[in-house]
Amino acid sequence: MSVAEPQEDARPGRRAMAPAERLAALVFLLASALAASAALAPLDAGPSPAPDAPLAPRPATTGEPSRFLAAVPFDPARRPAAGSELLPVPPALEPAGQAAAAVPASAPVLAGVLVGDGRRKAMFEGAGGVWQEEGSLVGDWTVAAIEPGAVVLRRLGEERRLRSVDALR
Repeated sequence: MSVAEPQEDARPGRRAMAPAERLAALVFLLASALAASAALAPLDAGPSPAPDAPLAPRPATTGEPSRFLAAVPFDPARRPAAGSELLPVPPALEPAGQAAAAVPASAPVLAGVLVGDGRRKAMFEGAGGVWQEEGSLVGDWTVAAIEPGAVVLRRLGEERRLRSVDALR
């Protein structure tokens, strides 16, 4: 008789288990018993330490959104809190010299141009999503002209031409 063959059992209709089958059944029973004891045993982490200082009560909410939530996230007038540090900008992400010099930081940033059906409108970043028409004031700049490919701004004798292809770059 070989080792892998099951032995005949004295009971009719049943075969005896091979040694490998016996070992597998024993391992299964031990693992089941260990899992059951771990699940039923209470975990005692001990008493939790008392905090050094009592927690301050949360301020009552008025139902209005906080200034943080109400602020427009990409508003150019938004600045970091006092005392916070600005993250350095990697050189690859800095604007190219020509593009940065073309429109100074004081000029509005063009977001889009709408020309059609006898209407001409322009939208600027930070203007609250309001379409501006010719003659409108954007900051201290006057919208002098709106063309299909550009917007002309004037301020104190100075004139800037913002191209729509450069919008929000």
